[in-house]
Amino acid sequence: MHVQTMTAIVRRDFLSFFVSLKGYVFVVAFVVLSVVAAFRPNSGEFFTNNQATLDLLHEWFPALLVFFVPAITMTAWAQERSRGTDQLLLTLPAHDYEIVIAKFLACLGVYAVALLFTLSNVLVLAYLGSPDLGLIFANYVGYLLLGSASIALALLGSCLTQGLTTSWLVGAVFVAVPFLPYLLPVATDLSATESLASRLGGVWNEMSTLKRFEASNNGVVALADVLYFLTLTIGGLYANAYVLGKRHWTIDKAAPAHGGIRLACVGVSAMCLVVLAEGAAARADISAEKLLSVRPEAQAVIQRLFDKGDDGKLKVPPVLVQAWLSPQVPEDYQEVRDGLEKMLREFDARGGDQIRVAIYDTELYSEEAQRAEKAFGIKPRRVAVTRRSANTSDEVFLGMVFTCGPRELKIPFFDRGLPIQYELTRAIGAVAQFERNKVGVLKSGVDLFGGFDFQTMQSKQDWQVLEDLRKQYDVQKVEGTAAISTEIDVLVVPLPSSLPQEEMDRVLDYLYAGGRALFLCDPFPNFNLDLAPLRPSGGSQNPFQQQRKPPSKPKGNVESFMAALGLRWHKDRVVWDAYNPHLQWRELPQEFVFVAPPDPADKEAASGFADHPITSGLQELLLLHGGELADAGDDQIKVTPLLQTRTLSGFHTWGDMVQETFMGVQPKDPRGLSYKSKGERRTMAVTLEGKLAARADKGQVKKGARSTDEFKAVVVADMDVASNFLYDLRRQGRSDVNIELDNVTFVANAIDWLAGDDTYIALRKLRPKHRTLEKFEEVRKAAEAEQSKVAEEAKDDAKKKLEEAQKRLDEVVEGIEKRENLDRLTKEQLVYAAREREQRRLDAQKERIEDEKASLIRLSQTEALAKTRRVQTATLWSAIGWAVVPVLLLGSLVLWRKASLEGTTMDPARRRTS
Repeated sequence: MHVQTMTAIVRRDFLSFFVSLKGYVFVVAFVVLSVVAAFRPNSGEFFTNNQATLDLLHEWFPALLVFFVPAITMTAWAQERSRGTDQLLLTLPAHDYEIVIAKFLACLGVYAVALLFTLSNVLVLAYLGSPDLGLIFANYVGYLLLGSASIALALLGSCLTQGLTTSWLVGAVFVAVPFLPYLLPVATDLSATESLASRLGGVWNEMSTLKRFEASNNGVVALADVLYFLTLTIGGLYANAYVLGKRHWTIDKAAPAHGGIRLACVGVSAMCLVVLAEGAAARADISAEKLLSVRPEAQAVIQRLFDKGDDGKLKVPPVLVQAWLSPQVPEDYQEVRDGLEKMLREFDARGGDQIRVAIYDTELYSEEAQRAEKAFGIKPRRVAVTRRSANTSDEVFLGMVFTCGPRELKIPFFDRGLPIQYELTRAIGAVAQFERNKVGVLKSGVDLFGGFDFQTMQSKQDWQVLEDLRKQYDVQKVEGTAAISTEIDVLVVPLPSSLPQEEMDRVLDYLYAGGRALFLCDPFPNFNLDLAPLRPSGGSQNPFQQQRKPPSKPKGNVESFMAALGLRWHKDRVVWDAYNPHLQWRELPQEFVFVAPPDPADKEAASGFADHPITSGLQELLLLHGGELADAGDDQIKVTPLLQTRTLSGFHTWGDMVQETFMGVQPKDPRGLSYKSKGERRTMAVTLEGKLAARADKGQVKKGARSTDEFKAVVVADMDVASNFLYDLRRQGRSDVNIELDNVTFVANAIDWLAGDDTYIALRKLRPKHRTLEKFEEVRKAAEAEQSKVAEEAKDDAKKKLEEAQKRLDEVVEGIEKRENLDRLTKEQLVYAAREREQRRLDAQKERIEDEKASLIRLSQTEALAKTRRVQTATLWSAIGWAVVPVLLLGSLVLWRKASLEGTTMDPARRRTS
């Protein structure tokens, strides 16, 4: 190989790009467009998403390459031909392929320099927040691989043309062609009679560079993707050398055919190599969370399958995992399907003979589809799809069955929001267990189990929390009419305030014997306000319902019940918190409490989550109209706070929140509520550990005697934390909501901790960390605090003025009443007239005061919004400045150096004189 010649060509072409002004114009345009794509100044989407990532740039980066890469390569060959220097270049002592490689390396060097300038985007992210540097590195690996393949293809366009403009256009087309299979997917809803076309469509979609580019945005560098881009790059360079070598052809007709066959063979070989790499499933997850790597917790579950008994035989038979997956799925489910297939192959490779995986490509109406439905009840689910701007639907298979000996566990459909590794690990671990822990769910005012409701004459489904628990535990329904068996490992008590006194006593007896329980209290149950603790047993009667409800037993003393547990629950308090990290959900009432780790923008803020196995590592939790808990001071019971609000929080009473109407109790308009904080944090969930005191004399046990067995309990002051709405939100993984909550994880962790099973706790918490824009949050928080202060002052001022107006009315009436020279009838007439006159004046004054208050509040909101927008604008201009200034400095230095050298080497006789 002629290295010296190749080095000279690389140096010449690389420097020629940077010694001309147009080269810097293209680089500046590329860098500025990357800033615009990353931060979206027009839509404000970057600040609305509130994530320190390059996700927005990732979406538009291929389009930037279509513009920029042909600008780099158009001078490589087209300009050589237009100047007539191509023949001189080809006479150098080097092979054609060496010249092509040298040209490619020069263009790749230019692209790498331009890519380095876009690191200013990373500096902006680092200034605003704490980005995942591993994820950023994977992003740039993807940018480099995609760019190298695009350069090889654009070089081919330059090799085929002569003019610069034509070269740019042809190069742009060549760069865009590999994107088309992803942008124009085919065979997404074909019937079984077209299975061959469907499979060809699958190959077509897999050929897209965008498809291979996706993994890098998740922090994953896959061997198959790297080989794909390398083979595409090599293929492009081979085509360059092939076209360049046509001047050597002696037989015009045979040479093109021979070259075409060779190109086809190279393409087929490259595809086979990529397919082999796919089967090997070699991939490196270099993100901080390493979501797509098999975690040690999952490996520990797999390793338990190899445990042997005293006889030397395996304790557990092999686990058979069967997955029925549609070959083609809508774009929203493509990541789920790919993740399932890749993770199943990882488990298959690591599980040896103890995990056997069978993946079936299942078309609609095929034999596999019929077998899945008949044998296991796996059916396709109809999912919504947006195709060519039209809303339609497709039927998709994403079902799985886990079998271990006689035991079987089924996941009928794998929704988008389900964490893949956790669900697969839990399913394998659960189906391999001979005995499951028992979770008892006590029947209270709210029945979590489905069935037929004779009051509404409708059938009800089980709450989804039960469906989730059944994947791991033996869930049983427990009636409180009899003593609760100590064989129940964990007792779930929804709305303990709705229990009669005798059932409360039985729960205390269960805990006295060393039981474990999860209590879901709620001062304001959104799903049914009649179940609130301050409502009578049985709730309101529907005035239009002919059949009256049978009388219910009166509720027990829940304060005494909680005191026995060492707790004080303020059953009439509904907690609010001003903290809300989601700009797109700012209209949510403050009674929707977001619990999160400490805000990096507030150095003195404490975490809303305790450092406890249940809550450590959680990122965000939502409680809806929850209550407040406090330690009752029992030194024999340890009370550990789990969930707490921030200091800018408070509470409303039940009377502030609701009103009685003809149709029963109804919530009031929250706009009339006052939000004044005392700067105190509110505890909304706790753990309890200790020994209970006997509630009454029983045999040799005297009242007040401490138990010999220690109980454990978790008390959450919000039943809605386990509502179907929040489980649906997590299961569906809706992209339009753009919010990920840990409610499901919190409830499952609480059950696991109570059951003494920590197998899945760490794995369950695994999800992408929400890396927020901390600097922007700091500014927004200060602006909102100022706005809140102005709003409260306006409300106080309005209240004071209204009280003064009311006082004047009362004084006028009182003055008339004190006049002794008037008879009773005259006084009444004067009082009535005065009341009418003053009331009209008062009403007008009220309206004016309310308008002034609303105007002040609107003005404060406008100022807060303007302040945050000024920060956004300044940040965006700073990002552009940090990106452009280094390019301009480099360009100025190089061009000045070029001019200086030209001046020193010029013949003095030819210099211009003034």
